[in-house]
Amino acid sequence: MRSVCIAYADGCSRAEAEIELLGQYFEANGFQIKEKIEEADIVLVSACGFDLCSEKTSMKLLRKAFQKKEKKAQFVVTGCLPAINREIIAEAFDGQALLFPARLFGRLDELISAKIPFKEILEKVDLSHSFVKTDVKLRDEQSESIVGIDQSYNPKARRVFSSSERFTAALFLTRTKIDDLIAHFPKCLQLQFIRQSQHLVPSLLLSRGCQGQCTYCGIPSAVGSLKSLPLERIVDNFRSILEQGNRVIGLVATDVGSYGQDNGSNVVKLFQKLFASDEKFQLIINDFNPRWLVEYSDDLIDLFAANAKKIDYILMPVQSGSEKILSLMKRGHKASVLLEHMLALKKAVPGIHIGTHVMVGFPGETEEDFNATLDFLKKINFYYMKVFKYDDRPRIEAAKLPFKVPEKVKRQRLLRLIREFHELVK
Repeated sequence: MRSVCIAYADGCSRAEAEIELLGQYFEANGFQIKEKIEEADIVLVSACGFDLCSEKTSMKLLRKAFQKKEKKAQFVVTGCLPAINREIIAEAFDGQALLFPARLFGRLDELISAKIPFKEILEKVDLSHSFVKTDVKLRDEQSESIVGIDQSYNPKARRVFSSSERFTAALFLTRTKIDDLIAHFPKCLQLQFIRQSQHLVPSLLLSRGCQGQCTYCGIPSAVGSLKSLPLERIVDNFRSILEQGNRVIGLVATDVGSYGQDNGSNVVKLFQKLFASDEKFQLIINDFNPRWLVEYSDDLIDLFAANAKKIDYILMPVQSGSEKILSLMKRGHKASVLLEHMLALKKAVPGIHIGTHVMVGFPGETEEDFNATLDFLKKINFYYMKVFKYDDRPRIEAAKLPFKVPEKVKRQRLLRLIREFHELVK
């Protein structure tokens, strides 16, 4: 029997859900899943390339995996990094790494002579036993409601690299200034940054791919165009998760809010179906582009208000409070309009937990633009926040923009935001 070791180097909840898909795919094709790299015929590692620091962390762990594998074992790299910066992988492994970003998973069929193609696994997807890490610390009563983690595939993929290997990969990078650590390693300084959780929660996959055009992001090149799962299948998987006794569920997509834009449905219909359940549960709504709150504001706010107890938290990455910068980013919404709708949401659902992501130092960002972001954040009072410094990445539109912000200025703005963090997050 052929064997495969599937490892998670770095990435988001969507990448973790796709690890589960790959596990089902290989098992369906007769492969034995190994937890040790040295024992596998194929070593597959999911690597992140969202920003420079994620890339460097992933590359450290890729090199570690390559050193450990048997000489004849095939070395496969998945995730976003192979699409965003395939050159760095090709150079590091002298062309011996096979690159399969998410949009090319179907090509694995030829590699392993698959009897059951990846497409068929995706059509029958059942991730009710798949778990992803939460961004926000769960309450004690929530933690007790999470069951079945021993059956999950994702923790196995995480365990392929030891804690010490992960720590070393994250710590000993060439960028070791304190601002870089703060910006890119919230796990190291999470008391300042984020109410971080060590819990895994069951994942409910909504879609694959992305229709976004954000100029700072290379993820669409890795994941391909938006492909939403049929609503009926999502509901079936949702019920399966509840039947297992789980009561905290993470929605997984590159952009939860874009659900259904490709198949005639939409996120309002999705929430109507999920909230219709009489069971007690709470949803973790990850990666919800705020543009969809604007587009479906009336329906969504009414739904959230009527089902407030069924929502744990929502991540809405605003990125900036500057109209000019949002336009350059191609985020699809205006800061002034979003502010109006987010305040309306907070008024309709008192105590709702909304998190966000903020990027400083985008090309063309002036002090006035940065102050506009600070003003926006102060008006919303987010429950938690992650902050990133902009980096030029291969194959992103923003890399071609003029008026790059000097590293020194980006550092000053980031540190200023961190100093005011406790005042911004309520």
